[in-house]
Amino acid sequence: MGNTLSEKLKEGSREIHSEIEKNELARRIESGKITFDEVKRLIAGYFFIYSVLERALEENREHLFVQAVYHRELLRREAIKEDLLFYFGENWAKEIHPSISIQIYCKRIEEVSKYNKELLLSHAYVRYMGDLSGGQIIKKWLGDALNLTDRGLTFYNFNQIQDINEFKSIFKKGIDMIPADDETSKRIVEESILVFLLNINMFNEIVRGDRVLTFNLDV
Repeated sequence: MGNTLSEKLKEGSREIHSEIEKNELARRIESGKITFDEVKRLIAGYFFIYSVLERALEENREHLFVQAVYHRELLRREAIKEDLLFYFGENWAKEIHPSISIQIYCKRIEEVSKYNKELLLSHAYVRYMGDLSGGQIIKKWLGDALNLTDRGLTFYNFNQIQDINEFKSIFKKGIDMIPADDETSKRIVEESILVFLLNINMFNEIVRGDRVLTFNLDV
């Protein structure tokens, strides 16, 4: 495994990252078979996840491990609200509710925010790096599948970032500057794997209904 924390995160989550790419919803997105309703449910789920995550990052922004991944340019909540207006109309706030998998996901973020703040780095890393990387490809796939342009896909737009690849490099360098010991690094990598599992859980629920996994999590 690599020497820097960002390398450890990438290599440690490589296997589970491959699993999410094989997930049924991910394959439906890539093949253009995803439905308008499935995208609505996905974006609605993201609203709850990013609302909790970004509140946790804001509240803990002075924490050493959170400082490295807290960038206002990355914040997604307001962009998601624009998409919800498109998908659900002006009364979107009354139309959406957190599903079982989303409740589990959000509870985990709240737990680490309270008891293990350093693990917020894992949640920010998986979500934002994914949005900056594969998310840009997903935007094109969704646009092609549902005949969308920017409306309904605002979530994937990072208008405050001029060069995404350069920003990703800066993001990873910030992580690598953290003086994390081996045990802390191990826990951060383990949490990143859990974050992928939580996302897979959400994907499965969208496609299959309420058949979701529950997690016995130790904070």
